[in-house]
Amino acid sequence: MAVVAGATRGAGRGIAAALGEAGATVVCTGRTTRSSRSEYNRAETIEETAELVTRLGGTGIAVAVDHLDHDRVNALAHQIRTQHGHVDVLVNNIWGGELLKGGPAQWNTPIWKLDLDKGLRLAFSQGHELEAYGAAAVAITPGWLRSEMMLENFGVSEESWRDAIDGARAGRGPSAPPDFALSESPRYVGRAVVALASDPDRARWNKTSVSSGQLAREYGFTDVDGSRPDIWRYIEQVRARGLHANHDDYR
Repeated sequence: MAVVAGATRGAGRGIAAALGEAGATVVCTGRTTRSSRSEYNRAETIEETAELVTRLGGTGIAVAVDHLDHDRVNALAHQIRTQHGHVDVLVNNIWGGELLKGGPAQWNTPIWKLDLDKGLRLAFSQGHELEAYGAAAVAITPGWLRSEMMLENFGVSEESWRDAIDGARAGRGPSAPPDFALSESPRYVGRAVVALASDPDRARWNKTSVSSGQLAREYGFTDVDGSRPDIWRYIEQVRARGLHANHDDYR
């Protein structure tokens, strides 16, 4: 049984979908429903995510939750405890950076100088606390994520995302940087979560920060197109050294 906080769109929806592929029951939380929207004012809803989970073989359950509302979070915990008894996988995918960390002028403020009410606990500290209970906390980051908003920004869809690169090369149409060739679908980081959660020896990852590409090399899963994009490895081995390489070598 899994809970994905912030499952409305982007990585959260991709993670919920991948858990659905694995046959999990997934509680999909978020603020945008078919009857109400968040300040992002976008069309994606948690009901759509839950329905996708079910179509992919799992059981999707949509629950409207604002995770800054302590009472609503407590109510969610009570609901899960009553209806399901326990949680096997908890994914904290909420962003809220504009509210929790302030605007761009505050992004470089050291975490120890921030008000505790505006901060979030990190996987490293959580790992220390959870270790005694046989649980593990891991921070997982995607690479260049082809979220709904990212695709919209370049005027393409998930099916036509490569047109953004071709358009840039030809000097026409939507323009994405060449490194967009190493972008990944939201399902990729979702499959990373599934691989990690399915590993009997997952405790070895406790307190670490990893990427979807790194876990793909470790566990052998692929993105929806059968590739294994790893833009972080490309940045480290190529871009940071001022070198040139074929993007296909990092997919």
